[in-house]
Amino acid sequence: MKKTLVLFLLLSPLWVGALRAADPGQGTLLAQAPNGGQKPDQNQGSQNIGDDDIQPKEPYMATVFSIMPGIIFHGSGNFYAEDYQFGTEMLVMEIFGGGFALWGYNVIHEPQHWGQYFGNETSQAGYWIKAAGVGLLAISWVGDVATAPGAADSWNKEHQLEFQMDSFNATGLRLTMTTKF
Repeated sequence: MKKTLVLFLLLSPLWVGALRAADPGQGTLLAQAPNGGQKPDQNQGSQNIGDDDIQPKEPYMATVFSIMPGIIFHGSGNFYAEDYQFGTEMLVMEIFGGGFALWGYNVIHEPQHWGQYFGNETSQAGYWIKAAGVGLLAISWVGDVATAPGAADSWNKEHQLEFQMDSFNATGLRLTMTTKF
């Protein structure tokens, strides 16, 4: 347990840095305003959206984050896709599953402490508690891996981000991103 906590503390800056470095808006994606990149005129009644950059969420990166840091922190793929509610549910399910698995392990290997609660069936109860905990752990991780790409697509649709291939000045195809405000 102590080794796991030390490993967690040592590796946490690495995957947080990886989340920041996985910004798909750098490089080949260009943001285009629907009016040709011109600032809206105040007399047109346009809504000023400020200086915030809306970056699209890549479904493949959501899957990668749900697998690699997600094996330790369930919900990471949904956190990347900014689906914080489902990501939090997966993380809470992982915490409860880990707690149940540890409790079941303790019931199995320390029956003298739990016999008064479970009677002669202490070890069997421990196996069921441990199985429930491991089941919650597995379901929360698989749920994150399965839903992260869809969460990224949903985020892109909510923010009206579209990907398209365009040709500019006969220089070849280039991937662009358009937004509608």
